[in-house]
Amino acid sequence: MANIPVIDSDRQMTVTDPSLYACFIGSDFKTEGKMVADWVGAHANGKGRILEISGTPGSAPAIDRHQAFVDTICEVSGADDH
Repeated sequence: MANIPVIDSDRQMTVTDPSLYACFIGSDFKTEGKMVADWVGAHANGKGRILEISGTPGSAPAIDRHQAFVDTICEVSGADDH
């Protein structure tokens, strides 16, 4: 082993051995989606409609943000189905 630290940036790798890289520097897309949904929940007062504008369809950031947004909106609104 060369003992050269690998820094994962932009998209987090999925590996079975996390010791293969030193750290990850990038966005947490799920947290971003949750934060927006929390804000909407706190300010919408249970009224109105939501128009979600997303990024590139099928991209990891768009998928993660959307799923976290929908899951959190359902939690804060008490909706059973999403």
